[in-house]
Amino acid sequence: MSVENGKGREGTQRWRRLVVVAVCALLVAGSTLLPYLYAYVVAPAGTQFGGILVNPQDGYSYLAKMQEGAREQWDFRLPYTSEDHEGVFVFTFYLALGRLSSTLGLPLVVTYHLARVLFGAFLLVTIFYVALSLFRHAGRAWACFAIAALSSGFGWLTSLFGHLPSDMMVPESVTYAAIFANPHFPLGIGLLVIALFAMLKAIEQQKVRFAIIAGLLGLVQTFIQPFLIVTIFAVTVVWLLGRWLAQRCIDWREVGYLGLLVGLTLPGLANDYVALYMNPILREWSSQNLTPSPPPYDYLLGYGLLAALAALGVAQLWRSRKPLFVSPAARQLLLVWVFVTPFLLYVPFGLQRRLITGFHVDLALLAVIGFYGFVATRNTRKGLLAVLVVAMVPSNLFLATFLAVRDGSHPYPLYLTEGEASAIRWLSENSSHRDTVLALDTTGNIIPALAGNRVFYGHPFETVRAEEKMDLLGEFFAGGMDPEEERQFLLKYGIALVYYGRSERELRPYDPAARQYLRSVFENGDVAIFRVTN
Repeated sequence: MSVENGKGREGTQRWRRLVVVAVCALLVAGSTLLPYLYAYVVAPAGTQFGGILVNPQDGYSYLAKMQEGAREQWDFRLPYTSEDHEGVFVFTFYLALGRLSSTLGLPLVVTYHLARVLFGAFLLVTIFYVALSLFRHAGRAWACFAIAALSSGFGWLTSLFGHLPSDMMVPESVTYAAIFANPHFPLGIGLLVIALFAMLKAIEQQKVRFAIIAGLLGLVQTFIQPFLIVTIFAVTVVWLLGRWLAQRCIDWREVGYLGLLVGLTLPGLANDYVALYMNPILREWSSQNLTPSPPPYDYLLGYGLLAALAALGVAQLWRSRKPLFVSPAARQLLLVWVFVTPFLLYVPFGLQRRLITGFHVDLALLAVIGFYGFVATRNTRKGLLAVLVVAMVPSNLFLATFLAVRDGSHPYPLYLTEGEASAIRWLSENSSHRDTVLALDTTGNIIPALAGNRVFYGHPFETVRAEEKMDLLGEFFAGGMDPEEERQFLLKYGIALVYYGRSERELRPYDPAARQYLRSVFENGDVAIFRVTN
């Protein structure tokens, strides 16, 4: 009876811990809604908040993908380019979010932010339980949770001198900023962490089911953030090679686990390759989709005190031959991850910067080891940890505050006038999503997100031949074409509608109504829309 009571108490404690961790995770992730709510509340009369604060250019592109899913469409087509092309099975995550939003009857932007918070909480719960599994000590797991959830670098300080390091400019490099930015960052990081530590369990316990779990998570990752497969494969391969070299023999069971990881992931990678490189339009988009890494010192500044604590953790693991906090295999994994990632950030690869994604979790785990191994004593641990965490929070607070109050004039495209919102609603209700709209770049970025139309130009990566089209836009709206050249241009690119709003008016006083090939179909004080005729 006493044994059963003991098991019952243990089970109750586990559930209580899960509830407490989940509530704390939701509070942290939910706090990222506050700047959005503030921006919504302070919208001046006659304007409305667009719902995106972090990198609006990409944020609106995610809503545009959700628009396709809301139409029950599972074959993705680039909405930011005028060329017709075959649909492909990519960006499935946002198509699914759009479909869910339509099913629930929620606005797309509401679903977007709910997903961001829920997947952010999922990531933080994952970090806690991975730390608990590694350290086998609840206090250290909570320390890792706090550091991973709240820490940032010196961006708040260097920004005062005009320099923005990675914690201010690369949201995927910091856990809190990643949750703030979009839903696929925290979900992708969570899958990455679980996959790596499932492989750790497979190696430590010699159980094939953990390798299968890692492989299946890798497969799911190919539909969320495919480039993170590079991190999973690179860290796992280097880690296993190091083990075999140290043992001076190959462990064929571990080869099998690696084979399962790769084999289960390959179908998703093959789908991505065919979709992005066999489709000529998507291939051209991929060639433009470049995100190079900033200089190494930007990352050092962007991690600040966390980098120093993690360095102490590396030293502690490197010098210790005894099991310290973690198992030997876990020690190897953490060290390989911290040394492989900086190399990945500067290999000749178009998405260099993206490979920093998830690295913050490894640094947090190492920082806990450094803190308990070098910094804290038994009597100073709690107080000193609190001081360190508070010292690492300011950049996150600075970023959230800056984004919410960045400009007292409530700039476009973060805010739309009632006339602009009315015009976009008209497009949504009175035109086909296949109608290509001509507008300047900023408006072209918004229309696919809020109205669902295709545009001639709207994104520097997702518009095919973006630089050429940007020049053509300037010529058209700034008066660089005569009327016949304008007409030929519209016909050549299949433009169905011309949007003429405040951005377009700023280039020159242009009178589309004077053109015989343009018929007015909508007009209010802010925007006029014209349909192209033959």
